[in-house]
Amino acid sequence: MYQKITLVGLVTLGAAVLLSRPYLTAQRRSFGRPSGLYQRSNTMQSQALMTRLRHLERRVSDLERLLERPGNEATTSVPSVAEAQRQVTASHQQFEFAKTSYRKGYISQAEFEASDFDYQRAKKRLEMANAADEPGTLQKLQLAIDTLDAREDLALAKRRLKYATHIAAQGYPDQAAVEAHRQLVIDAETRLAELTRQDPPVPAPPVPAAPAEAPPQPETP
Repeated sequence: MYQKITLVGLVTLGAAVLLSRPYLTAQRRSFGRPSGLYQRSNTMQSQALMTRLRHLERRVSDLERLLERPGNEATTSVPSVAEAQRQVTASHQQFEFAKTSYRKGYISQAEFEASDFDYQRAKKRLEMANAADEPGTLQKLQLAIDTLDAREDLALAKRRLKYATHIAAQGYPDQAAVEAHRQLVIDAETRLAELTRQDPPVPAPPVPAAPAEAPPQPETP
């Protein structure tokens, strides 16, 4: 009887060991791989990094599109007052729409600033139309428009350099691209400096000295 009980116990113990072996093996394997929480944390960090990179790429593409647009042609003829006023109205509406879109995060800062520069240029052209018969005023207004163009180019070049440097710091080093953008900043600064450079004042001609008094003539006897 005792031997039967012992045999039954051994059989039961062996069956229990065999049944628990897959579970123990799975436990041992689980010690060698990251937990679910660790995996989710890494996934969230990777997704956040990719989101930031996509955001930067979108902003850089905005800058590329703005820089590749047709340049602002120099004003060869003075626009009519009606046409200039129409441009001011249209650019002002676009500026207000861009301002609202920028506040809501729909467009980048570069696009918002571009609409602002367009609005300022339109107002300068309206002033040119109102001063069509004043050559000196037209020349000053054209210089103001050229200066606006140079300021816009400089702002875009600085932003491109900032983004290129930031992207390079995220694990995508491209020193050649960074140096190219830095050269664009230098070129834009040089052009703006030339436009805003003031010529030294021309000295006034010297005032001629008063003529010397003639010596008194001797009295004749």
